[in-house]
Amino acid sequence: MVRRIPFILFLLFTGNQLFGQFTQTVRGKVVDNETNYQLIGATIQIITSDITQQYEAATDTLGDFSIPNVPIGKHELIVKYYGYDNKAVTIEVNSGRETYVDLSLQLLSSHPLYQGPQEPL
Repeated sequence: MVRRIPFILFLLFTGNQLFGQFTQTVRGKVVDNETNYQLIGATIQIITSDITQQYEAATDTLGDFSIPNVPIGKHELIVKYYGYDNKAVTIEVNSGRETYVDLSLQLLSSHPLYQGPQEPL
């Protein structure tokens, strides 16, 4: 029994590498679709396909986000930022490589800064 303890510990710490990865990291960037400026503090949500789990993050000062330990498979990613239209996309998280998502958001037409289409002078 004592000889099995190191083997059991080995399996606990290396099981993910031996039997495949079941989670992966999702990274990305959120920007304004017209100016390409990074949107700081945008909320990112990933909802699993079976709707049993939800993962969240916020963008940093460069508009980047990172959500670790997302299960392998197809999921819905939702981006929210005050004054902008929400955006939902389907992502596929694969084993063995991180998923990277570039997202651009549209300013709400009801927002005071929205100027709409401009006619040439």
